Amino acid sequence: MKGLFDFSRRQQIGLLFFLLIVVSCLLLIRFHAYFMPLPESSVSPLDSAWLAHMDSLVVEKESFSYESSEFTEKKTLADPFIFNPNEVSLADLQVLGFSLKQAESIDRYRSKGGKFRSPEDFKKMFVVNEFMYARLEHFLSFPENQSDDKYAYSEKKDWPKKEEKSNRIYALNTVDSIGLEGLPGIGPIYAQRIIKYRERLGGYTSIEQLNEVYGLDKNPETVSLISPFLTVDGIPLTKINVNTATWAELVRHPYINKNIANSIIAIRLQHGPYKEVNDVSMSHLISPMVFLQITPYLKVSD
Repeated sequence: MKGLFDFSRRQQIGLLFFLLIVVSCLLLIRFHAYFMPLPESSVSPLDSAWLAHMDSLVVEKESFSYESSEFTEKKTLADPFIFNPNEVSLADLQVLGFSLKQAESIDRYRSKGGKFRSPEDFKKMFVVNEFMYARLEHFLSFPENQSDDKYAYSEKKDWPKKEEKSNRIYALNTVDSIGLEGLPGIGPIYAQRIIKYRERLGGYTSIEQLNEVYGLDKNPETVSLISPFLTVDGIPLTKINVNTATWAELVRHPYINKNIANSIIAIRLQHGPYKEVNDVSMSHLISPMVFLQITPYLKVSD
């Protein structure tokens, strides 16, 4: 082992010289900008102008997330909902389509005593560009100005573009997406979700079930707004045969989770076919509330 580390004087000098070269290279890489600054003449006026232009594009993109039509087409926005700009939270502002920085800008304005008294006041905010204002104009609400006829947003004033379409009553279990989009506060995304949830359920039994639709579950105001224009028709529900349904067919229903599906099948295997729908209450996993929810969608024979 000693022979491996026994260097001659000439070898020691060579190794030291090699280490000095390595250390010099590392220092040069680390501090090259200090030792060898780029001459100003090497950056042309054209390059400087281009770099400045690119910096401006970055700032503009952060300030106006939906400035160009090309960008709006790439980002799918959730349907807006009625909100009071003086009280809406940062989280809800982001749901409405603002970035976190834009939402914080609005919140700073309010925290400094700023107050929105009209849609025009909201439009004056730097972060509210033309696209966002056109999208949210009819969803702005100012409850504190109810005494002012100009900004007392009644149901009809909130939805001037959809007032005529909303005069008729729609059957919730048969209405198509076009009919739903004629309701106040319902755009293409919400219309698709309402229909998709209807298919998963097998049909609606009450208007209140719209509060279970993704997105509407956080906007009960919208459900209350469209309820007068909807009715539950007498179309038969699509029901699940608890004596023949597979586990996958059971858990596909919104009201039946994995444990309940396991329990329904286990009881069926242990006691034989269910004689009536009420027999599913033998499962201790099915609470009285869940029982009331699922029984309209169950059957014991074809």
